[in-house]
Amino acid sequence: MTNQKPIGNRFFDFYENREIMTWIITKYLITAAIIVAASEIAKRSDKFGALVVAL
Repeated sequence: MTNQKPIGNRFFDFYENREIMTWIITKYLITAAIIVAASEIAKRSDKFGALVVAL
């Protein structure tokens, strides 16, 4: 017999891994912060806002 789990349980193991979920949440928060910052900069200066978005 093998020690493999059924396919359904392997799917939920991915979501139980805290390191992966922490990385995904951090990535989304950083992305949102960059978008908000670029939007606020673009309100004041179109050219500088475009530069920030391009980077």
